[in-house]
Amino acid sequence: SCLCAVEGDRPLVYGNIASMMKVIHAVDEHASQEETLAAFDAMIREQLPAILEASAGRFALPYKYVCFMTFCITGAGMVDRLAVVGSWGVHTNRYMVEMVNATVAAFTGLPLIFAAMDFFAGRFLSLAGCREQAWLACGLFLVSVLAVVLFQTLEILSRMAFNLSGGPHGGLSSPGLLAYLVYCAIIALATLRIFSGRWQPWSKSPPLKKLHHRLGQEAAVVEQDSVICEPDGVSEEYN
Repeated sequence: SCLCAVEGDRPLVYGNIASMMKVIHAVDEHASQEETLAAFDAMIREQLPAILEASAGRFALPYKYVCFMTFCITGAGMVDRLAVVGSWGVHTNRYMVEMVNATVAAFTGLPLIFAAMDFFAGRFLSLAGCREQAWLACGLFLVSVLAVVLFQTLEILSRMAFNLSGGPHGGLSSPGLLAYLVYCAIIALATLRIFSGRWQPWSKSPPLKKLHHRLGQEAAVVEQDSVICEPDGVSEEYN
């Protein structure tokens, strides 16, 4: 299903793919071209993400770029809310709490949601058809639940910390503030650990040593197949 700039090159591309798959013993020597191409598609879905991850990193975007995008979203909302401070029931204390929550969301909560979406989108790439759609739908549902729990907990704890339920002007509550700070610290540490690459509980890439070892084995197989053994025991290499 690849796109060719020159459609007439498609048989040549398919033939080269089939030859390569047989040389590295990924398929049987007598496998048909359809079987070979199906095995190639499966191999690309399963192995290429791990190789790209080992080369470029776990996430498509670094943490600072994710924060830039999320802060543009939450920052725009805060600027918009600034226009109604003092009216429509929005008081200064309430606005300050919303601004703190928006900052926490921009630098911790929303990046965590991005990481969760990356996890579900990057797993089981070999699935196709209805199973692929079902997996993505399940991932979307679970990520939505995570977002609701994450931000609703932040909202509830902020109300407890600043005692907003007691009136529009509120006031600090020591137990609530402690719980709020602990919660923010937990999600901040989790975000930094995940995006720093030191903790990747769902990482689908093998360790680099194992990856290099496997690539070396495949290269050795190709090199071995490029040697023709003569009857008298003398071998010569051919191009």
